[in-house]
Amino acid sequence: LGNVRRDMGHFDAALGLYSEAQKVGSSEISAEEEVSNLQVDMGEAFARRGDMDKALALLQQATKALSAVRDGLSDTSLAVSYSTLGAVHHAKGDFAHAEDFYAKALKIQSRALRSGHPDLVATMMRRSRLLRDIGDHDGAVRVASSAEEALRLAHDQGPDLISCLVWKADLLREESRIDEAEIAIEEALAVHGQCCSGFDSPDAAVATHTYGSILHDQGKLDSAVEKYKEAL
Repeated sequence: LGNVRRDMGHFDAALGLYSEAQKVGSSEISAEEEVSNLQVDMGEAFARRGDMDKALALLQQATKALSAVRDGLSDTSLAVSYSTLGAVHHAKGDFAHAEDFYAKALKIQSRALRSGHPDLVATMMRRSRLLRDIGDHDGAVRVASSAEEALRLAHDQGPDLISCLVWKADLLREESRIDEAEIAIEEALAVHGQCCSGFDSPDAAVATHTYGSILHDQGKLDSAVEKYKEAL
């Protein structure tokens, strides 16, 4: 429930639920891995709220603990911790450490998880964003397209595909591949309408904003304004 609140952008509510989970964990959950997984979830919530120092401290603690366990099951938990830690370093502008942690996460996830698994796709998308930020647009599009293909093969028609299509559309827009960008964003909004009809999610706002940017670049200013207003 805390993760759902976090993904809706309700960070304080999410952190309150994580705090409740910690209280339960202290008396009923003895496995160190469970505590570490909770710290990873909390770390991501703090990162999305913009509190990078708290996020970094929690994630470093969780990663150290999970590295010490290293059995077959905890490897995938460690990979999520690596991926999230990479995202925090990325947000702080430390691209070298971000790339290192993404590579560690992908090495585990590519071996242990099926193609199209949400955790694997999340790391691929983070790496695509990193490649864009270091100026490798072709690499960013290639990784995003690989994630999209994996989701389609897994018949995933949900939020992960929406996020992937929105990101790909923005990358294509930046490369002035406007027609391809418009196709991608229209599909993203169509998928959202099918799986999340009537729910104004943060992802829907980002998708609508991206559509506004595409229309803006096409010179369709009135239509762009309407999309920006809808996104807000």
